Amino acid sequence: MVRSGPASMQAVIVFLSGVAVAATIAGANAQPKDASRFAKPGETAWGSLMAIERNDGWSTRGVWLRDSSNEEPEIARFKDRATRDDNILRLKLDDNRVLKIADEGRCGGFGTCLVHRLVDWWPRLHYYVVRVSHGEGDEAYLIRENDGFVVRVPAPPILSPDNRYAVASNPTVENGGGKAEVLDMRPDPPEILAFKDGPTCPKAADIITLGSELKWIDNTRIVFSNVQLAGGTTKSLTWRIIDGRVEVGCLL
Repeated sequence: MVRSGPASMQAVIVFLSGVAVAATIAGANAQPKDASRFAKPGETAWGSLMAIERNDGWSTRGVWLRDSSNEEPEIARFKDRATRDDNILRLKLDDNRVLKIADEGRCGGFGTCLVHRLVDWWPRLHYYVVRVSHGEGDEAYLIRENDGFVVRVPAPPILSPDNRYAVASNPTVENGGGKAEVLDMRPDPPEILAFKDGPTCPKAADIITLGSELKWIDNTRIVFSNVQLAGGTTKSLTWRIIDGRVEVGCLL
């Protein structure tokens, strides 16, 4: 997806035809230099205040939410990995360290806000998933649990059944047209998969946004069930991963 597309519909068409920037992979614990997608451990980035400190006695004494326990239930679910103390989210790292992420303001009005909420922990892949809300919409950070390295994605990703891939789709960004990425989770950090040539199906140019209703059919196929078209109609659309690239199917 091109961030400066002239119109929402055109932006979606550009993305679906396969224009996506892939991250450079340089082995385990790599720290690519693309500042729009990656942040070094403990580095303040995209307005998020982050820092790493020593942790000489991990405890859950800081578990407290400003609104209610429903706001961030994963704190209780992963209480041996994460705590919250008012506006500070703490995530446990290796070597007795902790990553601190600070919220700013409260979303819901017209003021400035930047709020971070833990939504998942992937122990097999060694990443935390943190939703980031900034008033104008949401995105997400994948945070590597061993050192705090951050990967920026459009939305909290949904893993494939075998954990090899993940898809992140956010209809609220990119000039209103939405953005979706398919990540290969086997490299570290994850790599964005490129698209095969296309789409060549009729009505593809009528797509306004892919929407956020999606699921994995199997380990290589994703279905978007609420694709918005010009004229107000909705259709379904399937993406399939073939030979390391994403093939866009026809509207159903």
